[in-house]
Amino acid sequence: MSTRPSRIRSTASFVIAVTAFTLIASRVGGHSRTTQVTWTVDVAPIFASRCATCHTKNGFAPMPLQTFEEARSWAKGIREEVLAGRMPPWPGDRGFGDFSNDASLSATETELIVAWSDGGAPLGPPIASRRNQPAPLADERVLRLHLPAIEVSGGSTERFELSPAIDDDRWITAWTFEPDARALVEEATVLVAPDAPLGSWTPLETTIAFPGGVAQRLVPRSHVTVDVRYRKSAVPQTDASALILYLGPRPARELRHRSVACGGVEFDRPVDVLAVQPRAAGGESIEVVARNRDGEVEPLSVVSRYEPEYPVTFRLRRAAHLPAGGRVDVSSSSRECSANLDYVER
Repeated sequence: MSTRPSRIRSTASFVIAVTAFTLIASRVGGHSRTTQVTWTVDVAPIFASRCATCHTKNGFAPMPLQTFEEARSWAKGIREEVLAGRMPPWPGDRGFGDFSNDASLSATETELIVAWSDGGAPLGPPIASRRNQPAPLADERVLRLHLPAIEVSGGSTERFELSPAIDDDRWITAWTFEPDARALVEEATVLVAPDAPLGSWTPLETTIAFPGGVAQRLVPRSHVTVDVRYRKSAVPQTDASALILYLGPRPARELRHRSVACGGVEFDRPVDVLAVQPRAAGGESIEVVARNRDGEVEPLSVVSRYEPEYPVTFRLRRAAHLPAGGRVDVSSSSRECSANLDYVER
């Protein structure tokens, strides 16, 4: 495998919506229990599913929240962030679309966290581990591509070009990025060929799995390009991240991608839209909608205030079906906008 890093300047800094002053000022000292809501039974499962990707030891967020002791000391600050809708961060406007990777809390989850904090943040009874260990995959079904170790201080994007050792077509059914310097990595954008983007990973993501029967082709002698964006750090750190590709059989439908500028695009054959990544100027609004020939409109993503530092991909829980002649329209409060689409042909 050959690797070659190059530097691209970037001034963007991924914004985690944690108000440090609020959290520090609200850090809990003593507690007096007045609730039946407990950490082990009610709150820990929420934190494991909604918060653990960022709030880990040496993670992207400013503090870990994986254990009772860690979370209890921040209980009042967590309450404020949850009620304000700042945590967990999710840029999409509520009520527009249903997404499999939506990190925001449900009303019930919010109520449980608030009740736990207001009630003294009690521990609760011991609970057996809820982790279900996935069955290990055969080695030939996992392709691990290691990025070379480099020293970074942030504020830049590093490009890595990797050459997978494969001698026939392979099919990517899922993938993930494993950051080494977790506190610094803001985004990883992957292309499996010059005109074939695989997608974008952010610290909120875990494994990105395509729907059943859908996969992306990886051809022999292809060059995989990974652009890793780092935020600034006062102390240089060494990063040796990895790209993990999960491989499967030839699919019924091949994943395709299309970049759409402000305005829109018309499809000349029926397609199913699976995901959309909007891009706009900072602070501007952007909407991406699917439009049938009869004028019926389905919102794919609506963001009232776009933050370039937070380039989330909206992964639709249910594909948007478009007939031949259907359109995807992209509009923004400024002229600077676009959207990257993942779709399959029907």
